[in-house]
Amino acid sequence: AVFQNRLYAAWNGANGDQHMFWSSFDGQTWAPQQVGIGGGSSGRPSLAVFQTGLTNSDLRLFAGWKGGGADQRMFWSSFDGAQWAPQQVGIGGGSSTGPSLAMFQNRIYAAWTGANGDERMFWSSFDVDRQTVVLRVSGWNENNTIRSFSDTPVIGTFIGHGIDCSHGGAGPRNASPPSGPGVFGDAGWGQVEVSNSDSCVSWVRRFAFDFDIQPFTSFPGLKQLERVVLRYNENETPDCFALVFTQGGFLVDTLACWTNGNGDREEKPEGCLFLRVPSVDWGTLPDDRPKSLLDVTFRKIGPRGRWDVTDLFRRRVMPGLESPPQAGGPAPRGWGFALVGAFTDTDHLDARDNTRCTSHVTDLALEVTFVVIPAPPNPGPPEIIR
Repeated sequence: AVFQNRLYAAWNGANGDQHMFWSSFDGQTWAPQQVGIGGGSSGRPSLAVFQTGLTNSDLRLFAGWKGGGADQRMFWSSFDGAQWAPQQVGIGGGSSTGPSLAMFQNRIYAAWTGANGDERMFWSSFDVDRQTVVLRVSGWNENNTIRSFSDTPVIGTFIGHGIDCSHGGAGPRNASPPSGPGVFGDAGWGQVEVSNSDSCVSWVRRFAFDFDIQPFTSFPGLKQLERVVLRYNENETPDCFALVFTQGGFLVDTLACWTNGNGDREEKPEGCLFLRVPSVDWGTLPDDRPKSLLDVTFRKIGPRGRWDVTDLFRRRVMPGLESPPQAGGPAPRGWGFALVGAFTDTDHLDARDNTRCTSHVTDLALEVTFVVIPAPPNPGPPEIIR
C-alpha cells in the first residue's frame, strides 16, 4: 500500500514465527524491517490506506489480520506515519485465513473466508463515526474606549447650538444574557468629525467571550479532532454612538455605524471584525488596566463570521505533551476569544473623518467536528506470540 509517498509492506515471520513485521520503500531502498503490528498472526496481514478526516493529514495506513495460532478472531490497527495504534478486535465473526483490505468510495472494505473450515466468503465495510457538537458561550466581557475632543460650535441648522463631544454616549449598556445561545455583543471602531474640519470623538469596542467545552469533553470514546470553526452573525450595530447637541437647546442624534469617510451609510460585505485572543480573562482585571491581546491570528473562512480555530482549540483542550513557550513550544493559549475592529485602541483615531465600522454579533458558537474511535469489546486478551 502507498502511504505518505512510500510503499509499505507487512508480513509474518518465517519458519512459524508469527510476529508481524513491516517496512517501507522510497523508490530506491527498503527501510530496515520493524516488528510490532499487533500481537501476532498465523496468517498474512493486509494493508490499505483510508482517510479518516477531512484533509490529507488525516490519512492512515490500516492493517487487518487474524490472530496467532488457533485464534481465528480478526484484528486491526492504524498507522499515522510514526506509530501503530493499539490493536482492536472486531472485523466480522472470525476467519481461518485472515481478511484482505481495500478502500472504495470513502469506505474501507474487508473480505475473508469463514472460520473452522467454513469456505464461504464474507465481507464488511468500515466508515468513521464523525460527529459535530456545537458549543455555546459560557461568559463574556465587553470593553469600550472613548476619545473625546473639544466641544465643537456648529454653524448651520443648529445655529447657536454646539455639539457636546465629551458627553455623547456609546449606545446602551450590553443587556446580553450571561451565557448560552442568546449571547450578543458589539465590537469595532468609529469616529466623528463635524463641520468637515473639527475632530469630535472616536471609539473602539471590544467583545471577549469563552465557550463551554463540556459537551465535547464529555462525549464518550477516543476522539480525533478534525476541525473547529468559530461562527457568528455580524450586522451593523443599531446604536454605536449618540451625539448630544446643546447650547440653546437639546437634541440627541444617533449615528449610523457602518459608514464611509463622509458619514454616509455603507455596506460592509466582509464585515468589520477580526478574531483575536485575550491574554487573560478581562473580567478579572480592574477597569483601569489595559485589556491586552496575544499575537495570535486566525484564518477567516467566511465573510462576516467564520474563522478556523482548530489549532488553538486542540492545544487548549487536547494538548498532549508539549514544551512551554520559553522552551520553544507553542505560543501561550490565552483566554477565550475576542472580536475587535481594525483599530484596537483610539491612539490612531484622530476623528479627522466620519468612517465607522462597529458591528453587532449574535448566535456565537464553536462547531467542533471530530471522529470517534470506538473502544473495542473485551473478549479476553489475544494470544501473544513470543
